[in-house]
Amino acid sequence: MGSVNWYIKRLIHRGWVKVSHLDRTRLKYDLTSEGMKVFTQRALSYARDSLKVYGSYRDKAKVLVLELIQQGIQRVYLNGDDEMIDILRLTCIEAGIQISDIPVECILGSTGQGYHINSENNSFEG
Repeated sequence: MGSVNWYIKRLIHRGWVKVSHLDRTRLKYDLTSEGMKVFTQRALSYARDSLKVYGSYRDKAKVLVLELIQQGIQRVYLNGDDEMIDILRLTCIEAGIQISDIPVECILGSTGQGYHINSENNSFEG
């Protein structure tokens, strides 16, 4: 049995999905009201957790941008292309820091759970 079939059977066994026959070879799957309730709870939980993560990255980006402003840095290069860098880009733009398309003296990046500065004069992990 394939993993998808195994998973669907688990959902049916829990009462979250109802199966009916359309014809001899085709099945129809419907989400039950209990399944909808569980799906909604999990979706809300995921959304809450995602907002917490966003808030954490945003706070870290604000700390980094404040450090840049205090050092008089007005132009940076963002090294990377992930969600953390998108948040950092927004925070820099809001603070009036220009984003360069080519590497400049100050290069910013993300490190899994935070941000870092690579420049000739300093290093920052946050």
